[in-house]
Amino acid sequence: MALQKIDVRCPKCNKKNRIKIRQEYSEEDMSIILDKTAFKHTCLSCEETWYLDYSMSVTGKDFLVIYKKEDDFLENKEEKLRMRLCHSFEEFKEKLLLFHDGLDDIVIEFIKDFLYRQLEDSLKEEVREIRYDGCNETNLIFYLLGAKKSIGCTKEFYERLNEKRKQKKIKGCVEINASNYHQYFRLR
Repeated sequence: MALQKIDVRCPKCNKKNRIKIRQEYSEEDMSIILDKTAFKHTCLSCEETWYLDYSMSVTGKDFLVIYKKEDDFLENKEEKLRMRLCHSFEEFKEKLLLFHDGLDDIVIEFIKDFLYRQLEDSLKEEVREIRYDGCNETNLIFYLLGAKKSIGCTKEFYERLNEKRKQKKIKGCVEINASNYHQYFRLR
């Protein structure tokens, strides 16, 4: 567990606070990351609470997800891990949920693209983005940002795509998103 002490000025009273930030987490710590407790700090002087956004990594049994870029997160990491880089908290959260649920993020990007193409034109205008939001016994659930609605697809559809895919081997830590998943994914 890598702890780092840093000095931060309180946004309310401007007093310097020395805080500890943890930069390496495990899959078991996901709840405090997803609810942003890991980013929450309280001023020792005025007791104001604020959130400090900082780089971190989360390692699971077969994945490593990095929020922002810190080269030291990649030292001595096993090549068998799926390593992903995320530049926004929403991307980071989505990757953690996907990998925790045992899903492949590249197949999910294909599904999100497919779902967007199936939307009615009037709804497409509202939707800024589609994000994976979890699953139940039979469906994968996606949230339509901007439209404030959820849609789903069956797990069976995901599994058929996963079986029929031809995926390029990925080396190192990469960012996978809607604009570049095509580089790694083909249907047979």
